[in-house]
Amino acid sequence: MAIPDYNYQSLKDVSKIKDFLLEDLATIMFIESGGNRLAYSGSHVGPFQLSEETGKSLITPTSDARIDTRRSAEVAIDYYENNLRDKVFYTKPDGSEHSWSLSKQYKKAGINKKVAGYIGHQQGRSGLIDIITAIDSDKLGLETKKNMLNNMGLTDKDGNKTL
Repeated sequence: MAIPDYNYQSLKDVSKIKDFLLEDLATIMFIESGGNRLAYSGSHVGPFQLSEETGKSLITPTSDARIDTRRSAEVAIDYYENNLRDKVFYTKPDGSEHSWSLSKQYKKAGINKKVAGYIGHQQGRSGLIDIITAIDSDKLGLETKKNMLNNMGLTDKDGNKTL
């Protein structure tokens, strides 16, 4: 599938500036929107299907720059990298603070960085962590379940069946 010229140059420029593989950036864009910068699905908009929360820096009262390929690519890369921060911090019931390595967990599960990055793009950092930890615990959080079913078109964002 060819990348339209207006998207290609933007992706190429941003990937070079952000030191992010062009192929990976284009893959995320095609999975999310088929390369259509005007795509929308519910409140997710643009070539990277950014939510209002993720794309908040691109939204003003008079415009929504989530449809701007260059600007949304920059936000998508920052979001990808933020979601893959390695240290995951948690507090035990006794109040003591601990951490674990996200990359160790996804590698242990046979998931490579690109797949983990895309899961993070689609589900957010908490969804990524939930999915990775559910591999061992067999416990997937309700919000992550709702998001996954919504992504498959089986429910709306509130968890109501759409079929």
